[in-house]
Amino acid sequence: MSNKIWDDKSTDLTLNGPRLSISSDTSANISLVAPNGQTGGGVTDQTSVTFSVTGVSTFPDGTSADGGLSYEWYEINDGAIGVSTRFTGAGTSTLTLSHALSPEDDGNQYYSRITFTPDNVSAGGTSGNALNLNNFVETTPVAISVAPELFISAGVTTSTVTVNQEATFSCGGGINRDKVSTYDTNQENSIVYQWGFGTASPRSKVDIDGRLRVKSLHENVEELDISSGNVNVDLSKGQSFNLNVDEAVTGFTVLNPPSEATAFTIKITQGSSAFSVGIDTFTNNATGAGATVYWPGGNVPIVTEVAGKTDIFSFKSFDSCIALFGIVGGQNFSN
Repeated sequence: MSNKIWDDKSTDLTLNGPRLSISSDTSANISLVAPNGQTGGGVTDQTSVTFSVTGVSTFPDGTSADGGLSYEWYEINDGAIGVSTRFTGAGTSTLTLSHALSPEDDGNQYYSRITFTPDNVSAGGTSGNALNLNNFVETTPVAISVAPELFISAGVTTSTVTVNQEATFSCGGGINRDKVSTYDTNQENSIVYQWGFGTASPRSKVDIDGRLRVKSLHENVEELDISSGNVNVDLSKGQSFNLNVDEAVTGFTVLNPPSEATAFTIKITQGSSAFSVGIDTFTNNATGAGATVYWPGGNVPIVTEVAGKTDIFSFKSFDSCIALFGIVGGQNFSN
């Protein structure tokens, strides 16, 4: 104490810093990513996917803090993204991924860590660190799905034969021109081929636009099941169906009706006990509505309710099974 007056004493004062938050994150809109970087087979186009985020640092009164924000991007399993020809902007608010491959990048999750760096302020001090734990905030990881690339590995072959001889055509499809794993080969086993004869674009697995002559032909017979009184009739599996009745049938649901005309037949056989069968009640799964069934003379047949007996019914449609025209093929057959 000098002259009974306290001496001045310098004192350090540490104040709370701002709070970090995320004002926008467009990354959340990313889902399916097209494959790119496939340079084999003459493919040179390379698209990219961009993750973008914006952070802010504000005090409780809403004013912005003196200080800078730094961004660092991470992949959830591999950690911080370093220097790579496949990534740009790993240290900025915008990360761009080029050359995404399936399945190498499929399912990867990316997020950004935003850190606050205090700056010197006009009074000569520095603003405090952010109130957030560890002085940073992280965005929600965003997972991407990278679709495999389907391409033609071998074009359709030509075939020259004499009259009444078989002609064989073949072609090959592939997954991902630049193979990265056995995934590609395994997926190629799941490629579905459709052939068109006289049509520019096949509308089914075999599409013939013209007259067809065959010497002999046979078709699959599909077994039907009853579930809670309903029977699903899947027209992608067959057009001839067996139904062994072991409980009451209240209706039928037509699955996968073709877009044009079709016909199908159901053979109904009662078991050791007979049950009622609602042969006039159909639903079209494609429309979700009931399919109207028309019978000759407007007379709705009654399925034979005698143990061991068989009835046969056929149905014709001209409008993708919105309406059905029913015909009784025969009833009360003995097994």
